[in-house]
Amino acid sequence: MEYLRYLDYSRLPNDRSVVIGCVAAFVVFNQLLRYRRYRLINHAPIVTDKQLDMNAVHTLFLHSFAGFPWSMGKSLGFALFRTYGIPTISRLLVKTAEFGASAVKRGDDTGLIIDTFLENAPNSEESLRAIKRMNYIHDQYRGKISNDDFLYTLSVFVFCPIRWMRKYEWRAMSPREEELHFLIWRDIGEKMGIDKIPNDTRIREMGREVRRGAHDIC
Repeated sequence: MEYLRYLDYSRLPNDRSVVIGCVAAFVVFNQLLRYRRYRLINHAPIVTDKQLDMNAVHTLFLHSFAGFPWSMGKSLGFALFRTYGIPTISRLLVKTAEFGASAVKRGDDTGLIIDTFLENAPNSEESLRAIKRMNYIHDQYRGKISNDDFLYTLSVFVFCPIRWMRKYEWRAMSPREEELHFLIWRDIGEKMGIDKIPNDTRIREMGREVRRGAHDIC
């Protein structure tokens, strides 16, 4: 250990400069990755041979999700919560005691189903199985939940994350990202058998009468 006596410690960086340098490097690197992802989302093609490529849409959707991981999860949770304000759905949940002892389990199961079909490719076995399970649950209440109620539920899962990012995140979603979210949820809605789904993001305006006068959660 004799060689340590010959080191010139005055030339070594102090702890503060090391920490500041590491933090600055992290911030710069993080921003570079953020905007690289942003450019990918906004310029990568989603049409192959003049047809919409849902696998490409889903991949870019996941990139968008990764840009706001915490807020995206929370906004989807609030979107689910907001659907309970639909009179027909809330009455049905009360009547079936789904707001009672099984409320926590119902919330966990719903979250698991949503996570599964959002995280996996649209036509993957995992995604299709999750949607099939959701349809099985809804089929028990066919006739008690209207198509308009399903449309409104679909709409809040589209526009709630969009509004949440605009209000609370470091940037708003780009028009391409809004389109990606709409396309993902439209695909899910079609697999649920929902009728009259719009062909663009005007789905956000649906259910206006239902939510009129209600406090905007997201």
